Amino acid sequence: MASVRPILFLLITTLIAIATEACAPGGAPTPEPKAEEMVEATCDCELRSWVVAGRGRHLFIEIDCPPEFDSLDGVVEFANTAMRRDFDWTLDPDGAARNARMEIGERVFPPFGEPDNRLEASFELPVNAALCLQRDRLYDSLYFILGPNSNSMMRAACESCEVELPEHILNGFGVFGEFPGIDMSPGDEIPADQWREYGWLESSP
Repeated sequence: MASVRPILFLLITTLIAIATEACAPGGAPTPEPKAEEMVEATCDCELRSWVVAGRGRHLFIEIDCPPEFDSLDGVVEFANTAMRRDFDWTLDPDGAARNARMEIGERVFPPFGEPDNRLEASFELPVNAALCLQRDRLYDSLYFILGPNSNSMMRAACESCEVELPEHILNGFGVFGEFPGIDMSPGDEIPADQWREYGWLESSP
């Protein structure tokens, strides 16, 4: 199995490319607004997706908050530690890439052509839910395109932040579905103070 893993992750990195956007430094914690300011405010959100291969799609959420909560603006999406600049996946105890949120300021794009960025849903979220979604995450399961993957993490993160995904997303599971992995668990979240054990190259968030 160990000899297969480098091939799997070479495939992963050729299927999906990373592009950097001007935003907060990667791996940096999101500044938290004051609790009293968060009571009434809401953020506009769009759930979107683009094609990875075949019918399979990669989910992400765009968040746009009022000016006083600009620190929460941006894209929430998931990939793996092999695609993060602040991790060295070869230092992972399993010698493989692990499920993780993309760093703030980093984006995931398809390797060929422009992403279609299809709109799946528009909704409003309380500021505290947007703050929850923007939190950095590392999960204890390994990443596989047709196993626990970015869609698995999107569902897990949304559930932990009490954000409901549309039924057509939840029903798009399976190898031939539009959202493979949506029905799978990415595992438990790994506490930030343990991330160095999994190849993190920076200080804890």
